[in-house]
Amino acid sequence: MVETAEEKNVRFQKLLQNSPLNSFKEIKEKLGNIDSSRLEMVLECFSVRRNDIKNILLQEQCAISGPVLQDFDWKVKWVMGSSKSALLREPLLNLDLYLSEGGSLKIKDTQRVVNLELDKDELNKLISALEKAQETLSNWHM
Repeated sequence: MVETAEEKNVRFQKLLQNSPLNSFKEIKEKLGNIDSSRLEMVLECFSVRRNDIKNILLQEQCAISGPVLQDFDWKVKWVMGSSKSALLREPLLNLDLYLSEGGSLKIKDTQRVVNLELDKDELNKLISALEKAQETLSNWHM
């Protein structure tokens, strides 16, 4: 039975999803039924695009669970006073988070923007929480 191009694509995608950082030996074993010249081309493409493949697969996995951060924009305002105090003099961060809803990373229509205004303490808490999340993710994917 001859495999169609679509079936080969699905099989290769499943191979990468199951273990995106496979060694070349494992890939050779799992794709062993194709001729050696094509296998070498696949391995060469994989080695060149390994990080891109890993990032796309991680994005797809994250998109399953909910909104995914696509981009952000920020600016700092210096507030000189308010209705309560004439001499407030406080820096505030305006942070715009551009989120794509799960599963639709390429469709701009499903993007939404979350706007945050943070003082120095709130910003430090946000940075601390994001650092903890990054540490957890990097430990989880190793």
